[in-house]
Amino acid sequence: SSATAEGQRIGQRASAMATLPPVASTASAKVHQRATFLSKELGLSPERAAAVVYRRPQCLGLSVEKNLRPACAWLASELLGGSEKVASLQEIDADKLDALRNLVDAYPTVLGLSVEKNLKPKLHALRTELKPSELRDRGKHPLARDGAAAAVLQCPALLGYSLDGRLRPRLRRIRQAGLPLADIATLAQCPEAQFEKRLQGRLARA
Repeated sequence: SSATAEGQRIGQRASAMATLPPVASTASAKVHQRATFLSKELGLSPERAAAVVYRRPQCLGLSVEKNLRPACAWLASELLGGSEKVASLQEIDADKLDALRNLVDAYPTVLGLSVEKNLKPKLHALRTELKPSELRDRGKHPLARDGAAAAVLQCPALLGYSLDGRLRPRLRRIRQAGLPLADIATLAQCPEAQFEKRLQGRLARA
C-alpha cells in the first residue's frame, strides 16, 4: 500500500541520516537529530532503528528533549530503577539500557505515549492491583523493579491499551477468576472475542 511504501521510505531515510553529518534544512536537521537519538543515544543498530521508524514513523515528529528522552528515561527509571533525570540515555547502566532498547524495539508506539496521561496511570493501575507477593515476583525479568514492571517488560503493549476500556476490566476479570495478575501480560493481548476462552483455558491449566 502507499502507506507501507511511505513508511519504508521514512525508515530508510532515518537509517541513512543517522550516519550523515547535520544538514542545513531545519526539517531535515530535526529528522537527523531524532534518528541520531535512536541510533546513538538509545543505541539501536541502524537496522533496528530503521525498523522502529518504519513501524512508528511518527517518532520522527517528536522532540528529543520534550518527548523521546523524557519518555525513555522515565521508562528506564520506573521499570528498571535508577534516576529519571539524565542528560543522556548513555548515563543509564548498560544492562538496563539494553532492556530499554528491547522494549522500544518490541513496541515503538511507546515513544509517542505521554508520561503523565498514559504511562504513569497504567503502571500505577498495575501496581495498585497486584498483591505484595505478585509485586515481588519478577518472573523472567530480574532487572525489573517489581512484578508490574516485569509484566510491562514482557508485554510493552500494556502501556498502550485503554486504561478503562481494556486494562482495568481485564485485571478485574483475571482477579475474579482467581488467576495471578501477572497473566495480564498474555491475556491483555488477545481480542475481546477470544479473551474469555483464553481465560478459561488458563484456568483449566492452573
